[in-house]
Amino acid sequence: MVTFFLGVIVGIPVPADSADTIKIGAVAPYTGSNAYTGTMLLNGYKLAVEEINKAGGVIGRQLDLHYEDGKCIPIEGVNAARKLITVDKVPVILGESCSSVTLALMPVCKEEGVPLVNASSSNPKITEQSGIGGNEWVFRTCPDDSSYAKVMGKFMLDQRVKTVCIYGTDDDFGRGASKEVKDVFEGGGGKVFSVNFFSRGQPDHSMALTKMKGENPEALFFVCTMDDGVTIIKQLRELGIKQTIYSRGPLLSESVFKLLGKLIEGVYGTDAYFYTLDNPANIKFREAFKKKFGEYPTYVGFTGYESVFVVKQAIEMTGKWDPVSIRDSLKKVIYKSITGGQIRFDDHNQAHNKIYIARAQGGQVVIVGSYDAR
Repeated sequence: MVTFFLGVIVGIPVPADSADTIKIGAVAPYTGSNAYTGTMLLNGYKLAVEEINKAGGVIGRQLDLHYEDGKCIPIEGVNAARKLITVDKVPVILGESCSSVTLALMPVCKEEGVPLVNASSSNPKITEQSGIGGNEWVFRTCPDDSSYAKVMGKFMLDQRVKTVCIYGTDDDFGRGASKEVKDVFEGGGGKVFSVNFFSRGQPDHSMALTKMKGENPEALFFVCTMDDGVTIIKQLRELGIKQTIYSRGPLLSESVFKLLGKLIEGVYGTDAYFYTLDNPANIKFREAFKKKFGEYPTYVGFTGYESVFVVKQAIEMTGKWDPVSIRDSLKKVIYKSITGGQIRFDDHNQAHNKIYIARAQGGQVVIVGSYDAR
């Protein structure tokens, strides 16, 4: 376990685990095939904790962030959460970026009576099972795949795309998003030629890409993390695939632009946030993030950052930070997002912030539309 703590009172650092601190736990994959996403999520947490502590903390107490590596493996995530709950005694857990891990954590948090604030996982089952779905301990601040699918499916149809092949990660994230997009696209009159899956970290995609090239769809839709996306884009360009690429996942990020250069040109993506969003609140956030971590945030850096402030607001409502008080207060939170939308939870403890579609154009992320997440 690693403890991150920032805070100064009268010039003297406050020790971690002090009686004057409020602990927050976090689980995300900091190693393995999804390490980039997990680290970006953690950096969002870190920046929020630092800013809150520098501003005086929460109800006069400094935040103390404890985090564990879930490795994007369900059993590892469960072990990490139990460590945070039973050993570190955290009253709330932030995370996870992998839907399969979040789904495994949900019954643990219910059993232990500790709220889980999910800032990144997007499988619709999480919404279905939360709040009135049976698990009152789980909250989600980011949109789910059904919301993303409605936006991207409609956008592709509006672009007059009639045929598509889908390629996604073989896990709850990839399968959930692929199904949702297929349903929306075909429901609007489009045709999905094939739905194909791959393992995270898979080095060679040439067989599947060649198959999809032979099917000759008008477009390809990818569901992937950054590392897999970079590999796929490189290989499809080598194969001479010319179809327009639509994607779900952090492909339109500063890191991807550096790795792929012109190869990423023309790719579309959908997310809850893009760093080029042009408003004062986001400019302040993205520049602070870049200064501290050396790159602009992806959507998980943004959602991780805001989830800490959502918990802060919940604690401030009652001045209490026991698990039950935090859970009950989260149901009443109305947080103004950097995007200009609101984070407030419905009967399934699902928030409905904005969704954006952007395009890689001229070496920049150009936002081409914003939509209601519902």
